[in-house]
Order: sequence, then structure tokens, then C-alpha cells
Amino acid sequence: MITTLSLLATATLSLPVDTNLVVRAVRFYRAEARQTQVTAFIQVSRDEGRAIGVRVADGSGETLWEQSWQLSPGAAGALSVDHLRFTVGPGSYTLGVSVRDSTGRLLESLRLPVEGFPVAPPASDLLVAPMIRPVDISDTVPRAQEFRRGSLLITAAAVARLSAEDPVLHYLLEAYAPAGGQGMLAVRVRDPAGVVVREAAPAPIRVPAGVGVLTGQLELATLAPGGYTLQTILTLGDQRIERSAGFVMAGEPAVSASPADEAARSDADYFGSLSPEELAAALAPLEIVARVGGPDPRSAPAEPEALRRWLVDFWKERNPEPSRAGNPARDLFYRSVRYADEWYREAARRGVPGWRTDRGRVLLRNGGPPDQVLRRQARGSTPAYEAWRYREGEGYYYLFADRSGLGGFLLVHTDDLREPGQRTWRELLGEQAVAEIEVFLGVRF
Repeated sequence: MITTLSLLATATLSLPVDTNLVVRAVRFYRAEARQTQVTAFIQVSRDEGRAIGVRVADGSGETLWEQSWQLSPGAAGALSVDHLRFTVGPGSYTLGVSVRDSTGRLLESLRLPVEGFPVAPPASDLLVAPMIRPVDISDTVPRAQEFRRGSLLITAAAVARLSAEDPVLHYLLEAYAPAGGQGMLAVRVRDPAGVVVREAAPAPIRVPAGVGVLTGQLELATLAPGGYTLQTILTLGDQRIERSAGFVMAGEPAVSASPADEAARSDADYFGSLSPEELAAALAPLEIVARVGGPDPRSAPAEPEALRRWLVDFWKERNPEPSRAGNPARDLFYRSVRYADEWYREAARRGVPGWRTDRGRVLLRNGGPPDQVLRRQARGSTPAYEAWRYREGEGYYYLFADRSGLGGFLLVHTDDLREPGQRTWRELLGEQAVAEIEVFLGVRF
């Protein structure tokens, strides 16, 4: 049995993401009351004098609930994101949102259809957010834009918008299984044309009897700016349950060749367009991925034309699709090098390219960004740290800690025997951080 549901996609993705008013609804189910619990997000600009009105009506148009509030003014271009919750029974409903100025004049309005689940669904809608984190002992109240759901704090967003500075997408899905059970969860990212551009291999999950909360994160640093769809595929018994939600990678598209254009170029054309300095820069990071017994970058020729031929031969052997134009392995590798150089460069080691840092080396050695990332800022004696998890290939995990406080993240622990670690990594991070990492990775150290 295949169950698909995309209320969020049909209601929101057709709207331009830069409109002044964006509304999105995510539905959960409460079996004990046989009701649908709706969490709605409303995004609008904070121009002076703006007022928001919300109305929930049933299928006959009768008002079930309404509320209004005034927005506090913000800086030019600032956005307000509010969230609200309401509960409905089976049937069709409408969530109406209006925006008025200080004189009461209607500026914008939007009507979003909402269906109350007629019977118990196998899963909720998919919720995506810029951040989902467990409640910490220091959290007496949620931070700005956060709301609490169970033991989690979620950053409210009508449109989950990522950036190169913060490229992690968080997601949450509730699974409903009266008797519980084992299953698998796969995650995919599709571009506007429906092409899968990122995919995490199916991972085993356990759903407890009643409600199981499934959460995760995806590192999407190498995605080009634009709109995308996150798709989850949950398999429980004979059920295949698909859910999807849209998000945006912010930024300006590159003025130069697009990733698609770059990947379509042959190795000869790609390296033929590089200057001698650029050829040397293209050679240097190959030391990380060179195979034992294969071409050794340290013995590559220095003369530009000979080096050009050497690089073409090096990448020809690694082309996963030799019958097609371009070389996707080469394209991904050099995009990863550029990303590492821009974001992993360390303040305390000026002149050292980002790909030579621990995070950069791991990124290149594993063929691209990790499937999931847990990032935490410094707290008390615990330094800032990151936990990376790869599901493809060997499925390694890596823990990095910023012991200097200057952005110099060092690898402190991993199950990858090719990489070093530190014996005192548990003491360095502290037991609270270790416990959180165990939950994130699904392992016990």
C-alpha cells in the first residue's frame, strides 16, 4: 500500500516565496480524540501599521475560530513569522489570513484549504524548519521564533530558507502505529524539475506503539540557489508512506556557468580552460582522494600541458557515467573544494585552504557533504561541536570540536579507521553533549 500526502506542497509551493504573505499548514493526528491538530505558520513583512487577521471556517463557511493581532514594526525588509495551532475533526476547512494597514485597508489575503483526517493516517504531514533541537536544561523559555513540541524546540518558518552560512535543513515526521514496529526511512531532495539531487540511503527506524517522532537533518551546502522539495519515504510493514515539503536555498545564482553547464563539459574542455595557476590549484587537493597504487599527485608533471593531460586521465578513470557528457564526480569534487575553502578556512591558520582542514579533508574523502549534521554552539565548558553522519558507502560518522573557540574544528572521534581521533574526546565534549550525539547517530559509545 502506498500513501502519499502533500498538503503543504500543494498549498504553498505554488506561491512565490518572496510574496509579502506566505501561509503554510502542517497536520498531526491525535488518535485518542480522533482529531487533526493543525500547526500553521504565517509570514508577512513587518511594515509599520500591519495587522494580521486569522479565521478558521468549516465547509459551510461558518466561523469556528478567529483571532487578530498587531505586528510590531521592524527594519525595512524584516519579516514576521507567527505560528498558531487549532484542532478540527474530519472534513474540509479553510484557514483564511488577511493583512491590513493602520487604516484598516485590506492589503493582502489568502485562503488555505485544510482537510481534517477522515481516519487515522499512518503519518503526519512533513514539517521542515531551519532548526529543530532538543530542550536543554537551560531552556526556561523558547528563544525568539521557537515553539515547543514535546521535548523539541522548533524554529517557526513559513518557508524554510537555508543559506551557504547555515545550510542544514531539519525535518520532523510523526508516525502512527497502534502496535508499533520496525521500518525504514529514506530521504530525498528534488529540484524544481523533480530530479533527485540529494539522497540519503534508507535507515532503519523503530516506531513505538502509538506515536513515533522521527527527526533528522540534512547538510545541503552544495545546492545551488533556488526552490527544492524534501521527500521522505517511510516503510512500515506493507505500507509505503510518502510525504513532502518545500524549502529554499537562498543566494544569487552564479553569473558564470551553472552547475549543470559545468558538469556537461568534458574533462578536456574543463581543464583546457584553466590557467597554469588554476591547474596547480586543481591538482593540490587530489592528494586526499588519490588511490593507493594509482596516479600519485605528488609526481604529476609541472609543465602546464602535461599536467592538463595528467588531470584529464586522472578524472577519466573516476567518471561514473563515461558514456554521457561531462563528469559528475569531477564536478562534485571541485564544488566541494570551493565550499570547503570558503567556509572551513580557520582564522588561527591563515593561508591554509579550507580543504586542508579536518572538516575539508573528511568532506572530500567521502565524496561530498554528509547526509546529516548536528551543530551546537559552545555552552559553558563544552566547546562548539559538529557531528557528521554519512549513510552511503561505509556509513561513517565524524565528531569535530572547536577547542580554540576561533572556528578551528578538529576531528576528535570517528569510526573511520583511516582518520585519527583523541582518546579524551568524551571529557572534552562532556556527557550531556555525548548523550545528545548518541541520540543523533543512533549509537552507543
